[in-house]
Amino acid sequence: MKKLVVYALLISGIFACGGEKKEDAEENKNVVKADLKHMETKTAEELDAGAKNLDRLIKDNMPNINKEQYIAAINTHYQFSQNFPEHKDAAYHLDKAQGYCQQIKDFARSEKMLAQLFREYPDYAGQKNGELYYLRATNLDYILGEGKNGAAYKREAKKVYQEFIEKFPDNPLVEDAKYRLENFDLTTDQIIAKGKK
Repeated sequence: MKKLVVYALLISGIFACGGEKKEDAEENKNVVKADLKHMETKTAEELDAGAKNLDRLIKDNMPNINKEQYIAAINTHYQFSQNFPEHKDAAYHLDKAQGYCQQIKDFARSEKMLAQLFREYPDYAGQKNGELYYLRATNLDYILGEGKNGAAYKREAKKVYQEFIEKFPDNPLVEDAKYRLENFDLTTDQIIAKGKK
């Protein structure tokens, strides 16, 4: 019963945090376009070095979040993966980019990168005892909560939760994934009410 209430509160808390404001999102898109255009001419070594410098800068500033630094890191890591898709570190850079998207609550962009990771680098996506499967499923779950393309995201989220359960049965998060699948069609209020019974 406690698990039901905790899960419902967690989901409602995540939804309450919300994404960025519309004007911030538009401004970030413009920054992204400008950064990506500039980075098209960089070598793998230059992009890799730039990404590592930004990673250090972000780490040194923790727990503060400087959105411009995150956007620059996202763009640099992402551009590496796009410019050099065959490079041994391409999947790593794409994963770093989606992780930074998560941290600034740009879940839609993170999902696009996660989908690309699963499509183009399935071996990488299957590492870490399924961590990326669970992350992608919860990310899709969050986007669902925002009401974006509900049916498509719902099908994909259920599919990814199921794959996670089947491929990584020993992962400690499997019970949470099963629980989420069992209660997928319930609202937060329904999950809380179910927990009180």
